[in-house]
Amino acid sequence: GTTGKPKGVVHTFVSLTSQYSSLIEAWKWSSSDHTLHVLPLHHIHGVQNILNTALFVGATVEFTPFDAGYCLKRLTSGDITCFHAIPTIYTKLSQHLDKMTPEAKAEVCGGLRSAGMRYMISGSAALAL
Repeated sequence: GTTGKPKGVVHTFVSLTSQYSSLIEAWKWSSSDHTLHVLPLHHIHGVQNILNTALFVGATVEFTPFDAGYCLKRLTSGDITCFHAIPTIYTKLSQHLDKMTPEAKAEVCGGLRSAGMRYMISGSAALAL
């Protein structure tokens, strides 16, 4: 858990690079990938699975504080290839979409289905959408 007394976890360089290699293979990361990073850097997924793995393979990491409108704009721009978030973020994106006009919503949904977007991942809990 994350509520108890903090504990150190010792990893070797080999264990870290093994994880990067595993994720690169599973998610087909490459140096041409560009990810929009909105997750906190005090949790394992934001640091290991996104930041370090992307840097290990030479991908681009774009950091931004989470803002639903801005994220949707960036995710539909065509240059973002992968996105990692938690269910709360996807819920906020969905709520933002619900407030848009049908035309604007269709444009966003079309952009999310563009050839550039390879995948969007949800982690940490069940996604209730």
